[in-house]
Amino acid sequence: MELQGLQEALKVEIQCHQKLVAQMKQDPQDGELKKQLHERQTRITALSEKQESSTATVGGRSRAGPGPGQQGSDRVAT
Repeated sequence: MELQGLQEALKVEIQCHQKLVAQMKQDPQDGELKKQLHERQTRITALSEKQESSTATVGGRSRAGPGPGQQGSDRVAT
């Protein structure tokens, strides 16, 4: 799946997740809502990982910047 498609799918999943969270606030004991929320979180995580690997492949590294323990070009070494 191309990057733009991944981002659109991620956007839709996050919007659905937000709706489920709002519903859970109304009925926190609803087991079906908890199940749907967990499934949505799993999909968001999978899409996020695909997006991360896609951007790393395209740009040589993630566009989010350096990862933990890595030094970015805008940092000053001490």
